[in-house]
Amino acid sequence: MYNPMTTEFVREVKVRILEVMQAFLEAADNFAYETTRDVESQLGEYSGKDYDKGKLVAAVKLSINHLFMYFPTQFNSKQLKLISATAKAGFNQDTLLRVLKVTQEVALKMIDKTSEIRDGKEVCLIRNGHHFRQYIAAYTAERLAKEFNL
Repeated sequence: MYNPMTTEFVREVKVRILEVMQAFLEAADNFAYETTRDVESQLGEYSGKDYDKGKLVAAVKLSINHLFMYFPTQFNSKQLKLISATAKAGFNQDTLLRVLKVTQEVALKMIDKTSEIRDGKEVCLIRNGHHFRQYIAAYTAERLAKEFNL
C-alpha cells in the first residue's frame, strides 16, 4: 500500500478544506506517485551505466498521459479514483488535464535535477526511486492546492 509523503503546506490545507477536496488532493497525489513508477526501474534508479534521460522522460510522460489513452472500460483503479474524486469535488475534465500537466512538470523538473553528465556520459542520481516518487506526488499535490486556492 502506498504511504503518501506530504508537504507542510498540504498538511495545513487539508485540515481546513472539505472532505471532497481532501479526497481530490489525495487522488492527485496517488496518481502522481503511480504514474511515475519508471523512475524506480531500469530506466531510472536501476539503470546504471545504461542511463538515458530521454528514455526515462519519454516513459514517464507516456505513463502520465495514459489517463486519456484508453476507453473508459479500460481505466485502472488509480485513473478511476482520480476521475471520481475530481468529479465529486465539482471539477471538470479540464481539471484532469491540469493534474496531468502539473504531474508531468513536477516529475520532469525533478528528473532534470537528478540527471547530469559526467565524463561525457549521462548519469542518474536517483538512489531511492520510491521516495523520489513520493516527493513528486507531494509537490504535485502542493502545487494543485495552490493553483486551486484550496
